[in-house]
Amino acid sequence: MRLARELCGLRKVELARLAEVTPAAITQYEGGQNRPSPATLARLALALGQPASFFVQDGRPQMQPDAAAAFFRSLRATPQLERQRAVAWAELTWELVAVLERRVRFPKLDLPDDLHLGEHADPDAIEAAADAVRSRWAIPPGPIAHVVRLIEAHGGVIARLPGGDDRLSAFSQWIAGRPIVMLSPDRDDRARLRFDSAHELGHLVLHADPEPGNRTLERQADAFAGALLMPRDEILEELPKRWDFRTFAALKRRWGVSLAALLYRARELGRLTENSYRWAVTTLSRQYGRRKEPIHLGPVEQPKLLSRAAELAFGPHYHHALAAELHLSLETIERLVDDTGPPKPALTAEALLAEEQDNPRRPRAVAPTMPSSGSEGASPVSNPNRRHVTKRPDGQWQDKPEGATRAASVHPTQAAAEAAAKQVARNQPGGAEVVTHRPDGRIRDSDTINRRDPNPPRDTKH
Repeated sequence: MRLARELCGLRKVELARLAEVTPAAITQYEGGQNRPSPATLARLALALGQPASFFVQDGRPQMQPDAAAAFFRSLRATPQLERQRAVAWAELTWELVAVLERRVRFPKLDLPDDLHLGEHADPDAIEAAADAVRSRWAIPPGPIAHVVRLIEAHGGVIARLPGGDDRLSAFSQWIAGRPIVMLSPDRDDRARLRFDSAHELGHLVLHADPEPGNRTLERQADAFAGALLMPRDEILEELPKRWDFRTFAALKRRWGVSLAALLYRARELGRLTENSYRWAVTTLSRQYGRRKEPIHLGPVEQPKLLSRAAELAFGPHYHHALAAELHLSLETIERLVDDTGPPKPALTAEALLAEEQDNPRRPRAVAPTMPSSGSEGASPVSNPNRRHVTKRPDGQWQDKPEGATRAASVHPTQAAAEAAAKQVARNQPGGAEVVTHRPDGRIRDSDTINRRDPNPPRDTKH
């Protein structure tokens, strides 16, 4: 139950409200001091989006890793609830591996265990560690063709987190002797994802004791990634001594790394002075912004180990067999095994209507409007005190304030997203309206939530 709750990103008090029990009862259920009645278990299963059999002790492989043992890059940037959710997905990934390894022999674990460094290691030691990995794994000279498959081929397990807080980047963790790397779901940049993968490999190789948020260890992992992807002896003479866009663009295509990583490496190896480096970074940021770089390298690298192992174990239509084996919903299996990247862009009715309006050769289409609370049939006005619960293209549910460009929170089930939206509404001084949409986008119902009125009347129902 703890695992399912953390997968949903729910607090105990939020789950208690959905299941119509007390928070103390949830604590007792998770600790094994008490068992829910069949009716309560059914409500819990519905709220958590898993079959009731998921909560039965039946020999499923189980492990409870500690979030403090994961290599998170920043503790301040990522909320604790989101870190717990991420570690829960890593735990579920390990359970999947444990089931598959009963039927399929995975690649032998071949991560060096003799390259651990302390906080005060010098840059040359990190360079030597990266060279040692390339030598041990017989990586040919030049760019690494596929970083993700390279790690998988040597016993690492790589998966992608489901959508969530975009402040959470990749992280890694050892679970029962198996290295698990969880990549960000929002990385659609091939260069950055390759660097993220090499960064996490650096943690697994260099650091025996995880210290989440330790900036020194993070800098060491960055240096390892740079040295692994751009070996000093091979790239040194290719790096120019001044900022030249065409030269660095060609190097980005050749080595599969970002311009930012190339510039940092050029400074690190003494090819660029500090002033030249800062001028280049400022110029690049001014022209293209801080988040997006020019020169798209194509689709991101995708992990394949889990899906290939599942196909070998259960055949091409493995989803139902895995769901039965792990007592998980089909939706969870699909996200766990087949979630190979950011969701595809959705074609919305609003976009089609807007295109219709902009075409002067076609009859003008009028977009449907939702009546406001003050006037029947009036055009809707963005209301900051109105929150919408809608389904995302990746299958998850989001709570999004009206008029906002980003979701406030993302959840695996509609019930969890609705509970989160209502909790926020209760905390607002004047309350708020929570509008819940069906999967097809139509409005299911709308509730006015106010902490002074715990059971407000339902405003509309469609």
